[in-house]
Amino acid sequence: MAVSDGGENRADPLINIRCVFTAALGMATVVWYTFGGDLSEEEIEEEVKDKIAAKERRGRFYGLLRPKNQ
Repeated sequence: MAVSDGGENRADPLINIRCVFTAALGMATVVWYTFGGDLSEEEIEEEVKDKIAAKERRGRFYGLLRPKNQ
C-alpha cells in the first residue's frame, strides 16, 4: 500500500463555509417555523376547513366510495 503525503485529501476551504452556512440556514428555518412563520391561526383554520370540505366532496378512498347524496 502506498502512503500518501496528505496533500491530495485536503478539503476545499469553501466546504467549511458552505457547511456553516447550511447549518445556520437550517437553524434559522427551525426558529422561523417555531414562531409560526407568517401563517395566522385563522389562516390555518381556514385551510383545514377547505381540506375537509374537499375530502367530503371527493368521497372516501379518493373517490371510489362517493357519498350517497351524489
